[in-house]
Amino acid sequence: MGLCGVVLVALGSTLSTIAGRCGTTATDAGTVFLARGFGAVLGGALDVKLFEATAPLGRQRKVVVLAQLFLALVLGLMPGCTSVWVLHVLWGATGLGTATLDTGVQIATRDAQGPHAPAWHVYNTVAFAVAGAVVPLTLLLTENVAELYGVVVLLAVGNALALWFGPRLPGELDPSVTPAAKSPRSEGAHLDGRPVLARAAKG
Repeated sequence: MGLCGVVLVALGSTLSTIAGRCGTTATDAGTVFLARGFGAVLGGALDVKLFEATAPLGRQRKVVVLAQLFLALVLGLMPGCTSVWVLHVLWGATGLGTATLDTGVQIATRDAQGPHAPAWHVYNTVAFAVAGAVVPLTLLLTENVAELYGVVVLLAVGNALALWFGPRLPGELDPSVTPAAKSPRSEGAHLDGRPVLARAAKG
């Protein structure tokens, strides 16, 4: 989630400079936001099926890692862009990548944390907001667009490697012990443990 925040701020902060390299202005190139939105919608439409197909958590981790590496590749190409059309493609690709990453993090959080997932979803949102500060802090040190995106690419690759080589959650080793599997809500029950349909029949 933090990487999604960094990407969003980086794109907005550098649009004027990169648009100038493409022979246009940030205002005239404003349709890149539509391209990014299209990519995000496309990603959101495909992601649920994608993560259902890659369950359990072990394979979902791979998808999240690949999404971060995909973003690293796209962002690495951004400083050298000199075509308005390519700029739209790159922005659309970032929308697709961040949507996949966002969905993956939320689904993995739900599966890993079970009944405690709502609190962790809040932490994900906080990470998204706080991580966006990386870009302004980097701009205080350098105004070079290539260097800025270099920092973002390093963050994406580093985060992907940390996730890939990081400790496995219990559900990745044995899906039968995931917190989600123990959650009454995951089995269609209220917090008192009685199934919804059973309560309706008695009531």
